[in-house]
Amino acid sequence: MVHRALLIQEVAGAILDNVPKKDLVAVARTCHDLTDLALDRIWHEIPDLRVLISVLPESLFKRHWFKLVLSRELHPAEWERLQYYIPRITSIKRKESSSSGKPYPAFGDSVLAVLGASNPLKPFLPNLVHLDWSIHYIDLAHMCMFLGPRVQDLRFGLMQREDFLQDVTILEDVAEKCPSLKQLLLGENTAHPDFVPHLSRFFSTCQNLERLDYRTASPNSDAICALAELPCLRQLELLVFHPPYERPDSEEAIHKLRMLRDRKAFRALKYFCLYADLPSLGFVVNTLQALQSSPLEALQICVNGTGEADPNVLPPVPIRFTLPTLQWLHIRCLTSAWRKYLFTPNGLPSLQELDFYYTENETEDMRSLVESIAVACSRSVLTSLKLDIGTWNDHNESRVSWLDGDIPSTVLWPFLAFENMTHFLFTADWPLLDPHAMIQGMASSWKELKTFYLIDDQEHWDERPGATSVCLAILALHCRKLETISLRINALEELPMDLLDTIQPNESVRLVDLGDSPGTDSVEFLSFFQRLFPNARRGHIEDPRKRRLVFYYPRVQPVQFAA
Repeated sequence: MVHRALLIQEVAGAILDNVPKKDLVAVARTCHDLTDLALDRIWHEIPDLRVLISVLPESLFKRHWFKLVLSRELHPAEWERLQYYIPRITSIKRKESSSSGKPYPAFGDSVLAVLGASNPLKPFLPNLVHLDWSIHYIDLAHMCMFLGPRVQDLRFGLMQREDFLQDVTILEDVAEKCPSLKQLLLGENTAHPDFVPHLSRFFSTCQNLERLDYRTASPNSDAICALAELPCLRQLELLVFHPPYERPDSEEAIHKLRMLRDRKAFRALKYFCLYADLPSLGFVVNTLQALQSSPLEALQICVNGTGEADPNVLPPVPIRFTLPTLQWLHIRCLTSAWRKYLFTPNGLPSLQELDFYYTENETEDMRSLVESIAVACSRSVLTSLKLDIGTWNDHNESRVSWLDGDIPSTVLWPFLAFENMTHFLFTADWPLLDPHAMIQGMASSWKELKTFYLIDDQEHWDERPGATSVCLAILALHCRKLETISLRINALEELPMDLLDTIQPNESVRLVDLGDSPGTDSVEFLSFFQRLFPNARRGHIEDPRKRRLVFYYPRVQPVQFAA
């Protein structure tokens, strides 16, 4: 007999939340009073429809061409057992397995057809909250059997074909059966002109939608206008590519997008991420204009440099953007065409974090854009600066010369006035020829710096002498609040032992990553390092260039749903 306190559902639930999964099974089997609570927690963590197979007899299924299909009809007792478990399922992901390198469904469509026919008027899983059908395109009709009023997170992709009528039916089912939808990932590649009105109508019905990840081959202005009117939409991610049917930057589309600014569109939007190629630059620029009236806090823009933009549909230059509430900005510039569209002076008064990635070898274009951003946030309290200078052409012989002495003046100098800087990260695909001057200017200006990360192209260490020890000495001298250092440049110069006499040990530094810099394991350097940073340890910090294609915003958390 269990203690009376365990009969209180809140008390028993709090205890079971801290019980390992393997022990939950034992609890469910041995304690009748806790069976339901334990089963709820076990099944809540299982996001795969195939678990239903495990509660049914093995004799019910047979394998046919790498699929599990039904070998007979379900008996009444089996239906009753199934009905006992399905109310506990809150999350489902339609997975695919692999055999001989080809994807195939884990079980045949006949299984879904039979299960769905058990009660066609009600959702098969009445308490389902998360439904991920994003991998499968061939059985979207079966997805609809899981749609229900409690579904808040849905991911699926529409079919890629000329006949889009089934896609329209699916959108209508989602709009009708999922009125509480809050999070949606939708991929579509149909882009048929006759399909666009149905898509816009679908977006208009999603009045509770808070987060949308929309991946499309042809962003249509009507669909964007429908999204702009959603009252709860606070996070929007668009991945757009060159359209197969109609251009997204046509004159009519651009006119509609320009009108959104006057209508104060996207009135709840906090985070916006847009990835597009150069032919869609007109769409990108005009969408940004529409966002100027929104309470945007985070913005990620990536313009791919492939293709050419149509000058006839681009907005008149120069265009100046003003985003008064923006706190975090990530710009990935793969094209010099972006230099025509800059920010208004003092147009980013709330900016706190800047992440800037540039890949072309045109110093003047980069200077224009960087200076525009620096002037735009001149009245803000910028505390975090990340600069990543890359290149598409690894064999460009001029890559070193244009960086020689130009990096500090082009990239870093405009931001030295921000005295509250606490986090600085700089990466480059070229070797820095004069890192001393760069670090000297930065360290003497940013007294509040806590994190310092500098890495260049270590494959070309033989192209110039090293500077590790000198740079560390400069940081220790000027940045007395520094806590983390990641410095991966070249081999050591002559150790500045005489400089140590004028530098007090920097006790605030806790972690230092020097990568594979030659000479940093020598006895002389270890002694030098210990005297400079007595409380620091050598460790590893992940190279941020590994994430340069990943869109991320740490402050925006996914929409949370109740179990």
